[in-house]
Amino acid sequence: MNPLNPPTTKRAQALEVWSVYPRKKGKAAALPKIAQAIAEIGFFELFAKVQKYAKRAALIAADKKQFIPHGSTYFSARGWDDDDDGLQPWIDENKKSRHSHHGIGYADDHEKRARERMRENIEGIRNSAAFGPKAKGLSDAEIWRRYEKGEFR
Repeated sequence: MNPLNPPTTKRAQALEVWSVYPRKKGKAAALPKIAQAIAEIGFFELFAKVQKYAKRAALIAADKKQFIPHGSTYFSARGWDDDDDGLQPWIDENKKSRHSHHGIGYADDHEKRARERMRENIEGIRNSAAFGPKAKGLSDAEIWRRYEKGEFR
């Protein structure tokens, strides 16, 4: 769409919004809902919201595209008005699968588990009868440094 020459008729505006929506199912039912949304919030605002949604939907893996609602469902449910578009779990899953293919996801998971173990060890030291008094007033980083040196083992 050329912002200097936007569509002028309501039908043309609705078709322009439809053109950016990522899943082209239910067009006949969606167009009246799009026209209602344009009347409510204006063409440019709706176009921008749907365009943003389409960009986020493009981040979903091809085999998960079925989780993008049909256009008729999206516009009937006023999906353009939601703060949470519902796509994040599928975007996150796609990021993980792409990264784990290259070993990055594995490294992230490994690092996360290591941090969790570190937190558990620090908590155990703070709560232990033998080491708790020595750990009192120390930061987590200092406890961990001393733990690695063998002081709290």
